Amino acid sequence: MLIQIDRKAKKLAQVTIGKFSEPSKMPCYSWSIPATECKTGSKLAKIPGTVCHGCYALKGFYRMPTTANAMKRRLKASERKTFVASFVQALQGETFFRWFDSGDIQSLRMLEDIATIAKQTPGVRHWLPTKENGIVGAYLKKHGCFPVNLTVRVSAYKINQADHSMLTGNGSMVVSSWDKKAEHAVACNAPSQDGKCLQCRACWDKNIQTIAYLKH
Repeated sequence: MLIQIDRKAKKLAQVTIGKFSEPSKMPCYSWSIPATECKTGSKLAKIPGTVCHGCYALKGFYRMPTTANAMKRRLKASERKTFVASFVQALQGETFFRWFDSGDIQSLRMLEDIATIAKQTPGVRHWLPTKENGIVGAYLKKHGCFPVNLTVRVSAYKINQADHSMLTGNGSMVVSSWDKKAEHAVACNAPSQDGKCLQCRACWDKNIQTIAYLKH
């Protein structure tokens, strides 16, 4: 059955949530907030040898005033009572979505909102990378599991760290070179594809336990 998309309502909803970000690597929209607001990542960024040290979202394009202001607007928008309903409306017609090309989960309430959005958009496959083990653990303790269309990948804290807690059964690691990749991990294809996902959707696939990314 063909689903009619209210494009005017979709556009208005996107404005309400602070608009989507459009990372050049991604095959889909994303939603970013300031990396300076990361609960765990902002601490790791100060520690050499961690995956957040030299974070890409703390430099370059992400520091431009227009980008920085947009991310602040999105964070503020997440506090509104209309956030979930607006986000569901904004995702009309989408098939894939990535959470946080910059930033991370801020609270259990935010993670619950994301899960609700996923439940209400069953035609969209959501990928959420995170280092917030405590918040993920609190969610699982309260709710048991995530929606089937939401893949939450828990990231290793240190570069070349093959073994780490994966509360969701899905995780990721960052390697300095491919020979450091864990045997069970699937290598990200982007470095061999001009830095783009192209047709790959491994990050969204719950059947893939661990994704390995090359440090950049």
